[in-house]
Amino acid sequence: MLLRKNGFCFLWICLFTVGCGAGKPHPGMNSADAPRQSTSSQNANPVGSHVVYQNIYSDSLQASIGFAIYLPAGYDADKRYPVLYSLYGYGGNQYSMFNGFMSLNRTADTMIAEGRLLPLIIVVPDYKNSFGVNSTQAQNPNSGGGTIGLYEDYLIKELIPYIDQQFNTDTRREGRFIEGYSMGGFAALYLGFNYPELFSKIGAHSSALWDYTNKDMFIGQRDWLYTSPELRARRDPFLLAQSRDLRATDVYLDVGTEDSLYKVNQIFYRHLLTQGIRVQWQSASGGHNAVYWSANIENYFLFYTAHYIKE
Repeated sequence: MLLRKNGFCFLWICLFTVGCGAGKPHPGMNSADAPRQSTSSQNANPVGSHVVYQNIYSDSLQASIGFAIYLPAGYDADKRYPVLYSLYGYGGNQYSMFNGFMSLNRTADTMIAEGRLLPLIIVVPDYKNSFGVNSTQAQNPNSGGGTIGLYEDYLIKELIPYIDQQFNTDTRREGRFIEGYSMGGFAALYLGFNYPELFSKIGAHSSALWDYTNKDMFIGQRDWLYTSPELRARRDPFLLAQSRDLRATDVYLDVGTEDSLYKVNQIFYRHLLTQGIRVQWQSASGGHNAVYWSANIENYFLFYTAHYIKE
């Protein structure tokens, strides 16, 4: 296992061969406007699904930024599909989830073809190493490995409206889910808890979490995210579980038993139970890596589309 002291890289970087750089920070301005333009490329596989890669301009980030989107076989302009936003781990990018070891698209193809999964759309946004939050240089003078920029505004105010406008998504919260791995697990919890009107289900897989005990790891990232008590109240999933109304939200937590983050994730699960949040806990042998995650993707997919009712 590869451990990086300043970031949740772990084995992730070893298993993905495409684009592991963090990139430069993108300071930006507030904007609720949808991205203005896009370019795209498409890759079809033998069973007829497509992975589309696009770059769109973000006013929030004052930059062009990419995302990937999976369109299931038989994608029909007259139908509406549930949509899953999938957030990669530290060091990844928009190519990470549909290439290499994870290949969410291949698992989805197989399950859909076998009738075990409802056709769905999967979006993988590039959000650098931002943890999905809005940050500025003034707020976060010591980066701790995080990418500074208004990434929350980009994801919530720009990307989601763009996806809903350009693709045949079910725009109800019942048809929109968010998941993430490691850093992405934190981001999924952070965004899902702060915007329960947008997401009905949250999947947090091997999440980067801190409970301020002497067992905390990667405290540089923790202290970057929680620079002040006000920022911690806004960002910490432990505190958000207490301050947000999540009675209509379903959460799936899982972590490998050999993962160094196993204990804090287990504590977080118990914390959600005490808050009356509907949460499902799973654990199996494995570490903090794509070997563990890829072995459990089918379980994740089944959670998102379970009990989904079309419009």
